[in-house]
Amino acid sequence: MIYEDKWIKIELLERKPKTEVYEVRSKYSDCPIGLVHWYPSWRHYTFEPLTDYKIELSDRCLFALGSFVMQLNSEHTFKLQYEKHG
Repeated sequence: MIYEDKWIKIELLERKPKTEVYEVRSKYSDCPIGLVHWYPSWRHYTFEPLTDYKIELSDRCLFALGSFVMQLNSEHTFKLQYEKHG
């Protein structure tokens, strides 16, 4: 488990050479909501909702998910800066 709060849980799904893919699930129903993954065109981690389900997210879920994605982007930027400058 990478992240869990009252409404969602986020688990590492795949570790790639430079990035990771995370699965976001509802804690209420345990159904998948979407993926957090690296989006090369934007050079950021993004959330991609699954289109097979009707997804409704409250402000609390959106805040938790947004905070997680912001943290990933900050950590990734820091890692790149460290690798570049040692």
